[in-house]
Amino acid sequence: MWELFSSPVMIQVAVFLGVSSLLLGLHWLMSSSDTRLDSRMESLTEGDSHAIDDRYRAKPRGMMQLLVPQIPRLAKVILPNDEATRTRLQAQLIQAGIYAPSAMGLYLTAKLVLMTIPPVVGLVVAWFGWFDPAYAMLLGGAGGCAGMLMPSMWLAYYRAKRQRQLRTSLADFLDLMVTCLEGGVGMQAAISQVADELRTPHPILATELLVVLREVEVGRSIEVALAHLAERTGLEELRSLATFVQQAQRFGSTMADAMRELSDMLRTQRETRAEERAQKASVKILIPTLLFIFPTVFVVLAGPAAIQIQESLAKTGGSGLAADKK
Repeated sequence: MWELFSSPVMIQVAVFLGVSSLLLGLHWLMSSSDTRLDSRMESLTEGDSHAIDDRYRAKPRGMMQLLVPQIPRLAKVILPNDEATRTRLQAQLIQAGIYAPSAMGLYLTAKLVLMTIPPVVGLVVAWFGWFDPAYAMLLGGAGGCAGMLMPSMWLAYYRAKRQRQLRTSLADFLDLMVTCLEGGVGMQAAISQVADELRTPHPILATELLVVLREVEVGRSIEVALAHLAERTGLEELRSLATFVQQAQRFGSTMADAMRELSDMLRTQRETRAEERAQKASVKILIPTLLFIFPTVFVVLAGPAAIQIQESLAKTGGSGLAADKK
């Protein structure tokens, strides 16, 4: 009877039931009783939905319905105490296009879970002797290090990807802005018209322009709204755009001329970046050449010579042994 309860299958079932009971108990303890008030407050604070990307407003399903409401409570525990660190992380999430209020808590929770689960699993495996303890702890530690780095790498990848997409769409944006401004349209109306035109080819920039229009509607100036756009995206080109607009407003120059100068400057910078990438490509290609091409060429060229030398040495050695026997 004891062998049945000490079998690996029964131990796994017991661990699963224990962890599930613990999670359900934590959910019951941390859940709020006044759900109607929470849903009412959420409906009042949602605001305009098409100013934010729809994929970040998707309703949670399955187990996420239990986990997502607990993120703000967990965030109070795991959020960094340093205000500068929190501000920098929030800026990185916004630059990646993640505007959800619970994004920072979810990011840090995922980082903490991915960092702690592999060592715990390695410790459990080593404790029950299912695997070599040394290798289990080593793999668990390596998995914890990888889990600590994976969320940061994911965030950096999506942030860089979004910035590339925005940088690609700036040329069309400036050309359309110059056309609208030269036609006598005001700055705010031009941004609204360009946002409608870019909704299909460049939806990310169109969404950010809608946010700029909302800020202008609540009383901010165009240059301040564009400065906020530059902060949300982290692009130097948009910072230059905000500076050009501010200088045009201050000195009374024509906005279309400022946009045209900025467009020429951005095209020059794009050509410079292309030339820089072309120069780097000749250096980067050395790595696969040294790792994959040169060893193969060396084997093809030196292999037959090595075989002939080996055969010659074998014949010389055999003839020498024959002479010694005689």
